[in-house]
Amino acid sequence: MDSTDYAATISAMETRPMALLFGPECIVAGKRVTISSMGPNYDRVNLAEAMRSLFPSMVQIIVWKNAQNEPISIENLTFPEIEAAIQFRARGEASNVFGDQQEEYNNLKAQFDSADEVEKQGVLQAIKELMYTATLNNLAANALKSFGTYYHEEFQLNMCLLDYRQLFSMDQSKIGPIQNRINRALARASLPSTQEGLKLPAKSPRSSKKKPKKKVLSSSSSEDSDSGSSSTISYPVEGKHTTTDEECQSDGNATPVVFKVSQQESQQSLEDNGANLKGNSYSAIPKKSKKSKTSNKGRKQRVSSKSGTKSKSKKAKSKKDKQNKRKKARKSLKKQAYETSSESDQESPSESESEPEDDNSDQVL
Repeated sequence: MDSTDYAATISAMETRPMALLFGPECIVAGKRVTISSMGPNYDRVNLAEAMRSLFPSMVQIIVWKNAQNEPISIENLTFPEIEAAIQFRARGEASNVFGDQQEEYNNLKAQFDSADEVEKQGVLQAIKELMYTATLNNLAANALKSFGTYYHEEFQLNMCLLDYRQLFSMDQSKIGPIQNRINRALARASLPSTQEGLKLPAKSPRSSKKKPKKKVLSSSSSEDSDSGSSSTISYPVEGKHTTTDEECQSDGNATPVVFKVSQQESQQSLEDNGANLKGNSYSAIPKKSKKSKTSNKGRKQRVSSKSGTKSKSKKAKSKKDKQNKRKKARKSLKKQAYETSSESDQESPSESESEPEDDNSDQVL
């Protein structure tokens, strides 16, 4: 078989779920290629050439991962990372990644240590190229037993992962839990966030401006302000009572209804109404203001409490008045009884005196 046949054989292998053990947990469709599956009489040179055609770039071969659990390709290796990679040898493998080319690496290492900063870059690149060819040759020679491969969608390249270095796993007992964790993470990501789901409707900002208090002009202030030709006089509105304070309180907050008239008109209106008005101005007539039901209820309760106390005081006064009347009636009755008794006493002796005169008159006759 030539190199193309080996490349076609590797490409035709069945893909299975593969868990990548670096970076974010991920499961891809990949395959594990064991060198022994190529048969007992495979050609290692043609197999190495087929692998170079499948993985032509050093970026495609992953040989190690760093302390941050990130994969490291041969292209991105630093010199300390190369040292760590060649010191590792998996159980069952005949050599490290360099294998028979270990002496060439030692020579390049000595050059790297003695070179200056500019020359070190060239020596490091030579070490990477040697590592690339040595890795493919050792795989073809079955010194490195197997590798895994999958298609990287971002790079659009087939990646080669050395086996036995905790880079991938085809074990279903490991793939199952990883897949469950990935599914749960996707489900949580698809749900809306709690802050967006529990957004309350925006409340309209309350204005900090206070409502101006309504002023009621008193008689004294109106006399001072309107001492000229006009005066303020309140006229009764139909359906409203303005005589008692209790009725004003029961109406809640009231707005005054004030009419300004001239002096002559005010006198004319007073004469027509037949009222004894003192002064030229009087308290304004309260008018019901449109308030909320709750505020009116509160005012009605306060007014009812006040009216209750006033009714109690009226009842107490009426009781006292009744008692006083009863006392006066008793005194008058006693006085009348005393006067009648005194009159009877005065009349009784006069009658006794008149009786002997009658006797004398009989004798004379």
